[in-house]
Amino acid sequence: MSRAIQKDMGVSVGKANRIVRTESHRLIESAKRESVEYANESGVIMVKEWNSLEDGRVRQKHKADHRIINGKKLLV
Repeated sequence: MSRAIQKDMGVSVGKANRIVRTESHRLIESAKRESVEYANESGVIMVKEWNSLEDGRVRQKHKADHRIINGKKLLV
C-alpha cells in the first residue's frame, strides 16, 4: 500500500508509510466502534475493564492517571 501511495501521490517513503499507518488505524477504530454499536443495538451488554501492568510505564498525568482507574469497570 505504501508503494502505491508513494507512486500515486508522489510523496516520500516516510510520508507514504505515515499515511498507511494513520488510515489503517482510523479504519480499525471505526470498525471497533461500529461493532460496539451493533452489539448494543442487538441487546448485548458490554463492560470494559481497565487492566494496568502497574509498572513504571503506566501513565501518571493529572488527567490520565491510569493507576487510579486500574480495575474499574465501565458500561460500553
